[in-house]
Amino acid sequence: MTNMKMMKLTRRNTLSLAVAVIATATQTLSLAADPLPDKGPISVYLLGGQSNMVGSAYLEDLPKDLYTIPEILLYVGAAKFIKAELADTLIPLQVHSTGTRGDTMDPSIGFGEKMRELSPSKHIALIKYAYIGTNLKSDWNPGANAADTKNWGKRFTIFVNTVNSGLAALEAAGWKPEIKGMLWHQGEADANGRKGVADTYGKNLAHFIGRVREQFATHASPDGIRFVAGQISATSPYKFRDTVRQAILDADEDSGAALSVANTGIVATNAVDFPTLKDNIHLNWVGALAMGRAMADQMLDLETKTNDD
Repeated sequence: MTNMKMMKLTRRNTLSLAVAVIATATQTLSLAADPLPDKGPISVYLLGGQSNMVGSAYLEDLPKDLYTIPEILLYVGAAKFIKAELADTLIPLQVHSTGTRGDTMDPSIGFGEKMRELSPSKHIALIKYAYIGTNLKSDWNPGANAADTKNWGKRFTIFVNTVNSGLAALEAAGWKPEIKGMLWHQGEADANGRKGVADTYGKNLAHFIGRVREQFATHASPDGIRFVAGQISATSPYKFRDTVRQAILDADEDSGAALSVANTGIVATNAVDFPTLKDNIHLNWVGALAMGRAMADQMLDLETKTNDD
């Protein structure tokens, strides 16, 4: 082959390679520019609190068909007794906590079951962060406002980060998340502390509710973020149990109390309908399921009131 032919062949191969590279680059840019699939709006409910919201109820006789509720999404922040492989990622709602004697459940299962039943056409996601043995006064202290991060408690800080990550995960999956409400089960640590801690629970809870609404205002539903709290156990052995239980009741929007908070509902508990483990503190599977279902009823009642106004 002459030198001239070899030069022409080399030029031709080089040109073909360049065209192929440009075509590949163009295709890559085109794929990168494609918009995310638009799945539409999804109703988001936040969950927070301490051990009962983490999930302390052993499954025992929980119906197997409630181990997973595939119609509802869950994003749960990593924490003690949360299964590591299920944390910090979008998964179908399922049993996701575990204890020293096996898997456990929290009220999210009952909440999801009831919401699926009563709102079958609604797309729903839960974003949860809870941690055992934590109090509202310091661990969940939300600071004076969104800018007051230096005074945020450790658990509130992680809660905010978890919610933001969960919202981002939903958006990355093509959803348009809208925070409809929050579920809260907490207060045992405050009831087991000093009297001054229990005495300020009502004021701290009212402030916490306001701060949650401020913190996530940009993703809130047009009707705001509804808030539902469950009372701590009626049989709790903690010294200031009744003080904290009353403070939680007072937060209800219809309580008539000075610390009543608008758009807030309370699940009042008793030993019969919300049974506990032998410690009289932590809900058993029957109690946890009942708590979640009652929280769903309260949430939907609040939504109905808001829509009727």
